[in-house]
This record gives sequence, C-alpha cells and structure tokens, in this order.
Amino acid sequence: MIALYLGHQLWLKHKDPMLLQAPATASMPVSPPRFTDLTDEHVRIDFAPPQPVHIPTSPYAAMLADVSRMIEQGKLPDAQTALQALPPEALTDMAIRLNVATLWNNLGVHQAHAAGTMGAGALAYKTAVSINSRNSTAFMNLVLAYWELKDPALTTEMLEEAMRVAPENAMPHLILAQRFIEKDELSSATIHLEHAKAHSADSPQAQSFLKSQIAYIEKARQAEQNFH
Repeated sequence: MIALYLGHQLWLKHKDPMLLQAPATASMPVSPPRFTDLTDEHVRIDFAPPQPVHIPTSPYAAMLADVSRMIEQGKLPDAQTALQALPPEALTDMAIRLNVATLWNNLGVHQAHAAGTMGAGALAYKTAVSINSRNSTAFMNLVLAYWELKDPALTTEMLEEAMRVAPENAMPHLILAQRFIEKDELSSATIHLEHAKAHSADSPQAQSFLKSQIAYIEKARQAEQNFH
C-alpha cells in the first residue's frame, strides 16, 4: 500500500479562551479549522496500490506489455511517452481502453510515490479517468491529488460524482463536509459525516479525519449555546 503522509492543521481564531464564555450575539462567528493544509505529519492516508493489468490480445499487446514493464521498473518518462504515442483508434477496443486507463493510473501512482506527493500523479490520474470514468481507483486518486494541490478543479460536482463512482470511500464525504464546515453550514456537514462514518471502519486515516471534524462541530455548537 502506497502511503503518503498527508494531513491537516486544525486552528481556531479564539485567541482568548474566555471568548467562548462571554456574552455575544448568535451571529458571532466560530472560525473553522483548515483541513486542506495537509501538513500534519500525524495524519496518514493510505492510497491504493497499482492496479493489476491484463493485456488483451491485440496488435497493441506487445506495446502495452512494454509500458507495464517500464512502469514497474521505474522508467516513468519512457512509459508516459509510450502511452502518449498510443494511436486513438486503439481505444475503440473496450478491453484495450480499460487497460490503458489502468496503465495511466499506475503511472500516476508511481509518479506520486517517486515524488513523495500525491499531486505529482495528477495528470496521469486525470488521463486515466478521461479514458475510463468508472475506474474508481483512478477517480479517487485524482480527487486526493486535487485536494492536496488545492486545485479548483475539485468541485462539489466532482466530489458528488466520486461518491457515485466510489460509494464505499469515505473521503469525498469528508472533503465535502470540510467545505461545509468552513462555510459554517454545520447541518450539511453533519449529513456527510454520517455517510463517512459508515464507510471509514477500514481506514484509520479516514477515522482520524472524521473525529477531527466531529470534534470541531461539537465545539462550535457548544460555543453557540454559550453565546445565547
């Protein structure tokens, strides 16, 4: 399992802890944590390993097998050049199309591992998804790469599509919940945290992220009660 250390910084703007106890109006803001900084070394997200490749019989079989070996051997620029040289008509064969998408995803995984940053594989993941939008592994890798890069391409619509493509993955819900928290829309955030809770049992990293968000919401709601 490729593990990249990602993370988040939780911070509050309450410089004086007594502010939470002081009289205030209900509209007094509670500043959200900034989960997207991804610098907390204590939070680790495990990413999927390279996917298995099954080269179908075709005129391109030898070429694709060579690309797969290049990726495994770490010859990533050569592998990328070869994939880019693949003629478009090759993708009209569905079996080839699916495996080419897998090769692009695997290229991204190795690029990310070599660079020590998920964002390094973003272009390869994006290409994989453009070829096979139902490849849930590539789709989630792209989501996490964009998240790390703070890329505006990671829209709400993309996160919602990720929920459909990878319904058992908690991270799209957690990222969207984070955005609702930052806008002080705690009820909407809570809905997504409930979904995330149902799919985070096998991921200690997602559980850590989930607990941080729940703790913030509980603190914010307690603060609101104290303001009244």
